[in-house]
Amino acid sequence: MAFFLEINASGVAMMEVESADILIGKLVYSAIMPEYQNAFKLMHESVCRGNKESLEFEMIGFKNTRRWMETHAVPLPSENNNRFLHLAITRDITQRKLAEQKLREQAALLDVVTNAILVKDIDNRILYWNKGAENIYGWKASEVHGQKASQLLHKEYSSWQDDALLSVINTGKWQGELHQITKEGKD
Repeated sequence: MAFFLEINASGVAMMEVESADILIGKLVYSAIMPEYQNAFKLMHESVCRGNKESLEFEMIGFKNTRRWMETHAVPLPSENNNRFLHLAITRDITQRKLAEQKLREQAALLDVVTNAILVKDIDNRILYWNKGAENIYGWKASEVHGQKASQLLHKEYSSWQDDALLSVINTGKWQGELHQITKEGKD
């Protein structure tokens, strides 16, 4: 079992209580969302056996605010030296989790458009290739990732490719017409 023995002011604020006294002696699990309680229990048991652990989990404060937390826990020798106590540094990662979710949603949107969308690095290597690009060009994302776009999509090198890249670097955009080939070599 994991009980609060001590908690700092930041922890008190995250738990949405007036003082640490309200939490001391209470089960930690009561603040953890049910779907993460077992993972937290296993982490706690591992720390109490002398291991370092970390975990991301969702909790709910006393005023019903849900938060994503990241905890890093280390064993702390107890006075009787038979067991370890669990010392944890826990921080609120809710904003990071929301941003990650938004990125996943935006990435999913890129895969439902029918236009080809690809992202290249400064060396013209393909970093991202959406489903639309797969359908138009015939290559799967796994086939093109890390490949030079100019070698896949153009029959021969042309200096306009360098000019287009310089325009993007200098102005943030390029506008023009491209003639590209598919996996089968068709224009």
